Amino acid sequence: MKTFLTAIFVSFSLVFSMTESFAQSNEGPTVYMIKGKESLDSIANKLVSRYKEKYGKRIDEFKKDLMVWNPHITTWNEIPLFSNIYIEYPYPVYVSHPYADKLQAERNYNVLNSDAETPIGTNKFTVFAMYTASAGDFQEQLTTQEGSIKSTQNSPLSLGVGTTVFLDKTNRMISSSFYWSQLRESKLNGDGVTSNKLKTKDEIGYNLYYQQLTPWAGISLYGGMDYEQFSTFNTTSFINGAPLGMNQNKIYYGTIGAGKTFFVGDQKILIKGSFAQSIKSDTTSENTIDKFEGQRLLLFASIKGESRFTYHILYKRHMLEGPTKLTVNRIGAGIGFVLF
Repeated sequence: MKTFLTAIFVSFSLVFSMTESFAQSNEGPTVYMIKGKESLDSIANKLVSRYKEKYGKRIDEFKKDLMVWNPHITTWNEIPLFSNIYIEYPYPVYVSHPYADKLQAERNYNVLNSDAETPIGTNKFTVFAMYTASAGDFQEQLTTQEGSIKSTQNSPLSLGVGTTVFLDKTNRMISSSFYWSQLRESKLNGDGVTSNKLKTKDEIGYNLYYQQLTPWAGISLYGGMDYEQFSTFNTTSFINGAPLGMNQNKIYYGTIGAGKTFFVGDQKILIKGSFAQSIKSDTTSENTIDKFEGQRLLLFASIKGESRFTYHILYKRHMLEGPTKLTVNRIGAGIGFVLF
C-alpha cells in the first residue's frame, strides 16, 4: 500500500509540473471564456475593476476596447456559449488585428478562471460558510470472531468555514476549510449484541489543498492533507464484557482529487471527487491496537446561481481497519454562502 500511495503522489506531482509548464510557456494576453449568459455590458461590469488603473470608472471606454479586440464576436447582446474573448490588448504594437493570431479553442491561452468561487475583480481570496445535515451508517466486521455490528451517527448540524487564496489569475490556488458536526445519540446493533444509547462526541475536521486549473477541459487537480477527529464505539471491548464507551479517533490523510465546473443556463455546477490515504492515526483508547487506518473517498456537488448562495450534496465513504473492519457511509446536503 505504501508503494502504491507513493506512486500516486509522484504521478500527481508530475501532473502539477506539466500544468505549471503549460502556464509558464504562455505569456500572452488574458482570455475570458463565456460559460453562461453573457453580454458586453455584463462582462465589462464584471471585469473593469481588474483594470481600474487604466480605465478607472470609464466603463464605456473598456467596452469599446473589448469590441475592437474581438471582431470575431458579432452578437454582443448574447455572446455564444464557450466563446473566447480577449480582455487585454491582444497584439504586439507592430501587429494590427487582421494579421494577429486567431483565437483557437484548443490552444493554451492564459484563461481567466471564471469557475472560481469568487466575484471576479481585485479580490485575491474568498471566504465562504456552509451548513450541512448528514446521516452516517457505521458497519463493523468483527476480526476476533464471526459477526458484524451496526450503528448510526446522524448529524442535524454541521457548520463549516473556508477560504481560497488565488496565487495568480485564479488558475492556481490554495484552499482550506474547517468543519464542526454535532451528532445524535447512537447505539450498537448486531449479531447477538444490543446496547443502550450513548452520547456521541462532536466531530471536527479540516483540510489544506493546493489546486491547479489544467488546460484539459477545465479540470482542476488538487492535493494536500486532511484531518478528521471522530468517535467509534469500543465494540471489541464491549463484546468481551467491558462497559460501553466511545473512543476518539484522530486521523491525518494525504489527499488527491479532481474537480470540474460547468454551466447549465445561469447555474454554475461544481462536481469533485477525492481519494485519501491515512498517514498518521491516534486513539484515546488505552490499547494502541484500537487505532484505525485506511482510505476515504469523497464525492461532492454544488450548484450556484447569480446570488451568493450555494446548495450542495455529498457522499463520504471510509474503509478503515483496526480493532474491527469499519466501513462508514455518510450522505449529506446543505447550503453555503460566499461571504466575500
